[in-house]
Formats: sequence, C-alpha cells, structure tokens
Amino acid sequence: MPLHRRKGIGETVLRACMVQAREEGFQALSLSVAVHNRSRMMYQRAGFEKVSESGDGGDHWTMVANL
Repeated sequence: MPLHRRKGIGETVLRACMVQAREEGFQALSLSVAVHNRSRMMYQRAGFEKVSESGDGGDHWTMVANL
C-alpha cells in the first residue's frame, strides 16, 4: 500500500491500540517484526524495544512496549 505510507495512519492506529490496552489493564504489548520492515522504526518511536532476535541470522525481532 505505497499510496498510504508516511501519512501517520499506522502510528495513529498503533497508539490507539496501546491506549486501549492500557485502559483494559494490560501492562505491556509485544510484537514480532522483520528487521528490514520499515514499520520497525515506527514501533521504536512508539516505545517498543527489542528484547530478542529469531529466524535465520536474527532477521526477526521481538519487541516489547511497557504501558
């Protein structure tokens, strides 16, 4: 969906999910992302931090954000 990239849509949805999770009592969220996926930078801006690597050569990260 190149037409919709870099418009803040993903970050808006992600932050809304984080707010909803916090309101429902979750203390953290985790996700898995390919290292070369551009979304990884968005997750880092939103407060997600790498906690582990997996896949061939560590090409996938598990990331966690404390709420």
